[in-house]
Amino acid sequence: MASSPSTITLLVLEIGVPHLGEGESMLDALGGLWPSLFGYVFGFWVIGIYWVNHHYVFSLYRRSNHVFGLLNVVFLMTIAFLPFPTAVLAEYVVDPAHRDGAIVFYVFALMLPALTWSTIWFYASRVAHLVDDRLSDRFVTFLSWQYAGSAAAYALILVISLAKHQPWQIAQVVHGACGFAPAYGKIMILVDDDIDVHDHAQVEWAVSFRMQPDRDVEILRGTQAVGLDPSQAPPDVPQEDISRSIGSKLVIKATRKHAFPPLSLPPEEHLRRVDAEWEKYGLPALE
Repeated sequence: MASSPSTITLLVLEIGVPHLGEGESMLDALGGLWPSLFGYVFGFWVIGIYWVNHHYVFSLYRRSNHVFGLLNVVFLMTIAFLPFPTAVLAEYVVDPAHRDGAIVFYVFALMLPALTWSTIWFYASRVAHLVDDRLSDRFVTFLSWQYAGSAAAYALILVISLAKHQPWQIAQVVHGACGFAPAYGKIMILVDDDIDVHDHAQVEWAVSFRMQPDRDVEILRGTQAVGLDPSQAPPDVPQEDISRSIGSKLVIKATRKHAFPPLSLPPEEHLRRVDAEWEKYGLPALE
């Protein structure tokens, strides 16, 4: 797979030399390149893994034909294409308006080599019988499922990325989170990506202005209880009692359900007046 090293070289060419602005330090300028560096590292590993696997799997082939060669050309074409979607992802990963499209495009690009890889293996092992005759049928079947599963996984990720804005996707997120860590968290609050989940004020704002109790609050019953929760049962109930293992969860869907008007601030002169007299009010210093 001689094209892999040259393709990896193309990845690093997408990292431009930083241009310093007035008063900007070199470290700040280099830090601003993190999306390109992220794209390079991630793309390098993806192509590198294919390069290693290509060397391994070709040790299992003992024959070749014209169709097999053409399928490998298609596979190498999908590998050589990867630097372009990697560059698109690095460019728009920090842009909320276009991030989703860049991710979908990148996942689609990752699906192409996985699909052609599994096609090559299926053709060589099941159609043209080009693999080593000493390989057991069980081993060939195992690799077939592994490669097909990889291609299917990328396709599934692509479908989820395209459908993530559908109303039913919220329910999938809720139940997926509960299934991933059922013993953690009794109250779950869902917010949009413009809300910083580490900022309690922003989360409380979303609950206040993006949620209606009669529509956006749900109670999940019969879930795994949160460990050591004193509200679960009286103290005299033994720890092994079934009542201590079955609990419930409160789900609050504090997400936008329709278009919202833009956020507004008080007039600038009011902000300046408050800032000038902040210490006078005895309030903590602003950061």
